[in-house]
Amino acid sequence: MSICNKIQPCFRVLLLGAALASLSIGQATNAAELVLWNKLDSKFTIENSEVGPAGEVIGPDADYEQAYHGYGYVRKATGDNYVQFPASIIHNLSFRGTIELWINPKVPEPIPYQYGLFALVGQPVAGPTVPANRGNVYLLWGDTVTGTGLYGGVRFDDAWAETPFEPTQFVATVGVPFHAAIVWDIDGIDGTSDTVRVYRDGVIVGSTSTAWNPNGTLLEDYFRLGQSPDAGGFDKYISDNIKVWDFAKTDFSDRFDENSGLPLGGSATGVFPTVVFCQNRTTGQTVRILLIGQEQWDCEDAGLVVESGQQVRMILQGLYE
Repeated sequence: MSICNKIQPCFRVLLLGAALASLSIGQATNAAELVLWNKLDSKFTIENSEVGPAGEVIGPDADYEQAYHGYGYVRKATGDNYVQFPASIIHNLSFRGTIELWINPKVPEPIPYQYGLFALVGQPVAGPTVPANRGNVYLLWGDTVTGTGLYGGVRFDDAWAETPFEPTQFVATVGVPFHAAIVWDIDGIDGTSDTVRVYRDGVIVGSTSTAWNPNGTLLEDYFRLGQSPDAGGFDKYISDNIKVWDFAKTDFSDRFDENSGLPLGGSATGVFPTVVFCQNRTTGQTVRILLIGQEQWDCEDAGLVVESGQQVRMILQGLYE
């Protein structure tokens, strides 16, 4: 019996006795680090996250176009047209976290007063109360009037930390996706004094050591993607494959792997006894899991070491009850 699904390409499963009453292989049974993953490639997908709470497509003017990992979201009109997720995700990460996504630009850069300030994450609000209006965590592509290049910030209550603008404007190549991320840790990222960093294609382009109040209040009920404030601020970039983590990530070499960060595991009911063999087909390492009084398993929690791009096989043995 072979089982293939969206999380892992394929597994061979051996069943002794009758068929399972219920079987799920390769699904994420424990997302201790990855708290949100959404491919953003259709309305259905946005409303059914791979990991974490569902998103919502606001407004009727949206489309889904080629990005890096398949398709991504693009707004087709200004006004209330964007994607949103529950801000409780961010509130639970007030001390540390990471938001990353792919952007496929349809223009080289934002143009002030035409289609300026792309809010890759957050809201594109300018003015003296900018941090208060952009949300608790935001990642922006400035238009040289409201910032230069990529920058971002974290804000709770009246204290916020924002990375400085890039010294020169970031000019993208139309149709060539780039990876963007904002990372924060109130105690310092990776043992440094940096509390907030912005990455582009895995390289730091801005950082700050300013602190915020991690016990502060939530500014809004949702955090948004895909906006731009000006009259022409639509159909300018495609948002793809957002992931939110509960730690300050510093290595983005796995960004090319759409499924990175997902635990290897599954669940089975109606079988007793049940033994699961998890094998790294690249290294040959195998771990054996005996399920006693439980229905779920996680190969990595059991000691299997798996690096990005390596293939894993899971074999389930059991008798139907």
